[in-house]
Amino acid sequence: MTTGPLTPGEDPEPSSTIDYAPDHVPYDEQFENELMERILFPDMADFASQRPVPQDEQAVFISSLPVPLNSPDRKYPSPIPGILLTHPNGYHTGGPGPSPEEVSAFAKQFIAHHDITTSRDLAKKVDEVIKEKVAEVRERLEAREEAVLKNQRVRKDIKDLEVQRQAEERVEERIRRDRERKRARG
Repeated sequence: MTTGPLTPGEDPEPSSTIDYAPDHVPYDEQFENELMERILFPDMADFASQRPVPQDEQAVFISSLPVPLNSPDRKYPSPIPGILLTHPNGYHTGGPGPSPEEVSAFAKQFIAHHDITTSRDLAKKVDEVIKEKVAEVRERLEAREEAVLKNQRVRKDIKDLEVQRQAEERVEERIRRDRERKRARG
């Protein structure tokens, strides 16, 4: 493999040095909207077509992230109903999850930060933090849903105004032609 710069469209080989963390994945409006719908409206998701069929893990290139939620590369269950992952314990955007070392470091920091001394305290704090994070996600997604609906209304209003303007332009053109005909006759 060469060490020169990548050519456009060329992906590096997947490895543990690539950071698949969702905050490094480019924004994709369609993916975010589908994720919002699956989380806010899980009853509407097509769970029958999302049965996990564990197979060999496929390489996921960073340039293909986020992996569409309906991709056949999504085969593994996740803690989020209606969302499958590309790798066991992977990220919701696709790709392998954090390394065992990263998980261990996070766990140590979490335990120290919350001054946890027993496994019961750990379980209680984990449940508490998960509930807080789920509530935060729902709040953000509800705000996103509101914004998406507002954008749809604005796009419809713009389209209506464009249609109205085209009709006005046609009327203006007829009036202009009628005036020119009258001037030419008279």
